[in-house]
Amino acid sequence: MFGNPDRSHAGIPVFNPTTMHASAPVYRSATALFMSYVRKQSVVVQRMYLEKYYHAARKCIEHSAVPELIYASYLVAAYSLIGGESVSEAMEKTGMFAHGALLLIRQGSIQGDELLWIENLWQNLVMALYYIHHETVVRRGGAMGRRSADSFVQLDRLLNNCSPFLPSDIDVATVPVSMPLAAVCVKVTSLSIYLQFYFDYFLFARSSRNEAMQKDTTRLRGILVSILGRICQLISHLPNIPDAIYESYRRVNGESDSDVAGSSSLPSDRLGNVALRGMNSARQPKISDGALTLLYCFSQLLLNLQHPSSSPDSTIQPDIARSAVALSRVCSSLESGSFKPEKTVGLLIKRSLFWAGLFTRATHLRKGTLRTSQSFVSSNVVNEWIMQHLKSYFHLGFYWRLPGFADEESLVHRFFLQAEFGSSHDDVWSASVDGVSLFDYSLTLAPWFVAFFSIRFDVHSDGSRSIRMI
Repeated sequence: MFGNPDRSHAGIPVFNPTTMHASAPVYRSATALFMSYVRKQSVVVQRMYLEKYYHAARKCIEHSAVPELIYASYLVAAYSLIGGESVSEAMEKTGMFAHGALLLIRQGSIQGDELLWIENLWQNLVMALYYIHHETVVRRGGAMGRRSADSFVQLDRLLNNCSPFLPSDIDVATVPVSMPLAAVCVKVTSLSIYLQFYFDYFLFARSSRNEAMQKDTTRLRGILVSILGRICQLISHLPNIPDAIYESYRRVNGESDSDVAGSSSLPSDRLGNVALRGMNSARQPKISDGALTLLYCFSQLLLNLQHPSSSPDSTIQPDIARSAVALSRVCSSLESGSFKPEKTVGLLIKRSLFWAGLFTRATHLRKGTLRTSQSFVSSNVVNEWIMQHLKSYFHLGFYWRLPGFADEESLVHRFFLQAEFGSSHDDVWSASVDGVSLFDYSLTLAPWFVAFFSIRFDVHSDGSRSIRMI
């Protein structure tokens, strides 16, 4: 794993492309370029190796040697991410890798596990690019600055060009039973990357004073709805995870008024822990299993919130409340499980409880209850439980990569109050406290593609690869 701490916390893994591709001149020139950065050679030397790579790449194109060029372009994109001149250059080189990879896919030149391997390489580049965009452009460059808007537009263009990597609506509706588990997980990861970026972009646009950017929210909302629907469908195809999801929602439906009436606090067992399930039933659930369950609940929450009739008095209101409470229940189970010492788990819980708390507030009724499909759950009780647990993560300093805000507890409490007394759910997205927008605060929360899967690609003697979960 290579990185550049002066640019961002992003790291990029480098792999052996097999002897067949590693011996190609274009790959050797890409390796020389990458190692010139690792060895801290001068920029002049690095640019000399980059020109040699361009020359070798042109030869590959002339001879239609696209596979060799693909693996070399990954290495050059990795170099541009950690040692290149600009974020724009990194986006350009990542786009070149994606263009070549998608060309091979359309031609049918790569299939099966080799195709998943290429998609995994693309994910590495896009995740690293997201972190650089997040840390060097948006956080350090000023969230509402022109530079931030340009970065969003460029990354949007890149991801739009890369959308063939994503499973279509037909693909997720017709997942064959024989499809390997690892293959489904790769596709969920790709969709979650898009979810994170476009949710960021949506919040940024809602916080922007730029009229054109604000008008773009309709398009961004449509993209989010499409991605969220595919995420929910794909996760429903994974083994055992749907059982935990069903239990988190079923317990909400089965709650009665007497269970919570008169309670001033709600410990974990009163909230109703969900028995987390592992995709591998022979093992104890892993962090990735809990992360998937959270992703489903959040996706359902956000999907309902994007519904055109998601006003406080609408029929979609109970579904919003149920997803917010279900999200809290899964967090409670993660806290009481065997993962608590893990900082990653704390980041997942803090992120999820913030969004759950925001919309348990926003879905309250005047009588102080949350309407679910069959009963009422005390909103005061649920909100108090969420805030109590969030406080512990504020005091422990749980933030994603860059430091959070001073007096975070007060900031979040005021966001919750704005959500509670707003005239509509849609107003929540443009909430602001003392010049800090909801978008600004969201940048301190862990992305939704964190802590998913451990996947390994084994290389065989004939140069082929096979994918497996570890």
